[in-house]
Amino acid sequence: MDDVCFGGSHSILGVLGNVFPASFVCSFALFNGNGSGGTYIGKGKVLSRRPRRIDSKKRLWTNVLLAINVLAYIAQVASQGKLLMWGAKINSLIDRGQYWRLATSSLLHANVTHLAFNCFSLNSIGPMVEMLTGPRRFIAVYFSSALAVMSYRCCESPAVGASGAIFGLVGAYAVYMWRHRSYFGNARESLEHIGRVVVLNMGMGLLSRGIDNWGHLGGLLGGIAAAWFLGPAWQYQYVAKDGRVVFKDRAPVLRLIRG
Repeated sequence: MDDVCFGGSHSILGVLGNVFPASFVCSFALFNGNGSGGTYIGKGKVLSRRPRRIDSKKRLWTNVLLAINVLAYIAQVASQGKLLMWGAKINSLIDRGQYWRLATSSLLHANVTHLAFNCFSLNSIGPMVEMLTGPRRFIAVYFSSALAVMSYRCCESPAVGASGAIFGLVGAYAVYMWRHRSYFGNARESLEHIGRVVVLNMGMGLLSRGIDNWGHLGGLLGGIAAAWFLGPAWQYQYVAKDGRVVFKDRAPVLRLIRG
């Protein structure tokens, strides 16, 4: 059984942050800032506001990724640029068989400003996606989006940075909101905001020779594809006798596993 029962006394965001296990039953109330005083879902509308404070246990992998990025930059400096040269996306070297650069380039950064901007972006979007999708799917989306395949195919310039993976998380959040748009009263506004952010960043890339928009686009598409396949994809099932509304995860990957 992969059903989840909605209704009771827990925040929806706290519940959906642990949706990856094969089965579980839980209850929640509409988030009102302190996680109490909620009501049952009756009309298919669920608020999608970001909580004021996210429990550190619910953002464990976001913290791990932030630490990895910072430690990798410290190692870059300590190696006097040797690590950067070893791991950056350099097409000519990838053509010679150094395929690890497609992945390692996402862990390296050009300078402190580049690192700080990407860490700020990851800290902004990461915890929400990790809570909504669960840690395993969060990691899968992040690393599949981090691969600089489109950048390698379409951009000759060397590149580094975690922005492709971060764009992937943005894409995953957009997929989640679109999939569950009937449950979120402000899904349209959220999707429009995501679209504006993406367009703005892509536009800035066109004005700056130092930004790899192909890497951003590749990460965004990779995140959308991974999130669409992995889920979660909650579908309404029935209303239990105690008044709780039961949903089932219908992610494509689960259908494939079960045949």
